[in-house]
Amino acid sequence: MRMLNPSHPGEFVKAEIVEPLGLTAAAAADVLGVPRSTLRAFLNGRSALSAVMALRIEKAFGVRMDTLMRMQSSYDVARVREGEADIRVARYRPAEAKLSSLSKDASNGVGTPISRKRALQISRRIIERAERERIECAEWEAERGIQPEEMK
Repeated sequence: MRMLNPSHPGEFVKAEIVEPLGLTAAAAADVLGVPRSTLRAFLNGRSALSAVMALRIEKAFGVRMDTLMRMQSSYDVARVREGEADIRVARYRPAEAKLSSLSKDASNGVGTPISRKRALQISRRIIERAERERIECAEWEAERGIQPEEMK
């Protein structure tokens, strides 16, 4: 069940973390290693929560990144739903004849499922990219003397 009017995650962080700890926005920005203006915009609901900021908040204050990102998503969905009437898009309904010809037409690539071989190639590329990013992150942390989470 979705919330009709979820609060911005910045409001939550401000009310449940920053203020109870007696931190100013400037002090919290220093703890998180972000510019003060960036944190103030987030805490005041003027900017969205990024995945990087969510991870910084998790590392500094213990609130799970996943929870914060779900809060941002709920907030975004509610804001878009408020203006839903302004977005006019007709439901796509292909003609039956077109639908059957698309599934048979491999020459244009439209409507044809990808092969198992192609799906495996794509999966491998995704896994390789994730591994490269993991290595780059580990190298970045090592350069800065940051100990990986599992080693703490």
